[in-house]
Amino acid sequence: MYPKSTTPKTLTAQEQGRLLRAVRAQGSRRDRAILSLALGTGLRLREVAGLNVGDGFTEGSGVA
Repeated sequence: MYPKSTTPKTLTAQEQGRLLRAVRAQGSRRDRAILSLALGTGLRLREVAGLNVGDGFTEGSGVA
């Protein structure tokens, strides 16, 4: 009745390291920031693309 659920494909630690090294060597600061955010938080591409500057907060910003 329901479609079979599958586990999303994720990068291994080794693959993540290779990707980060490649972006560090050839990518822009923006690319590094986006990739680091995605890998560090587990956000999906669409979720990262939908972020706005005001969506983030820092300690002391009053947002809990």
